[in-house]
Amino acid sequence: MEVPVKGRHLAERKRAPAKRTGKAKRVAIPLTVRPYQVTVIPGRGLGLTACSIIDPGTKIDDCFTWELPRRDIKHVTETVLNGNYFDHPLSSQRGLVAIGHISLINHDPEPNCEWRMLQVHDRWMVEAWSLRRLASGEELTFDYGYDPTAKD
Repeated sequence: MEVPVKGRHLAERKRAPAKRTGKAKRVAIPLTVRPYQVTVIPGRGLGLTACSIIDPGTKIDDCFTWELPRRDIKHVTETVLNGNYFDHPLSSQRGLVAIGHISLINHDPEPNCEWRMLQVHDRWMVEAWSLRRLASGEELTFDYGYDPTAKD
């Protein structure tokens, strides 16, 4: 369950009642507000920047992944999806590709965020967590564990 960002309000939606008799009940549903925005980063393409101060140890976002056989990962790294690839936590013969905003977090050898893997039933999720206090407008970065600009 995701907790709304402190100071944010709840959105209300009408939900159909279980039985089609009577009025629809109004249910409060948390409005998910992400603490970042997609930004053009000069010389790096798209990236994510903080919309406001983000405290250390804050979960910033999460996303599901596509699971691919290791032989297909080379094709991914030769496309704009390079950098969206994560090693599979349990199988060296499989890889994971992030399919959310987390995929826009750029590489830095001195990152301000870390990623964590989490298994939800039979699927894997990637979570982004802040390592330190982030200023408003600061780019969110991961250490990919390799230099994505290096030529092999």
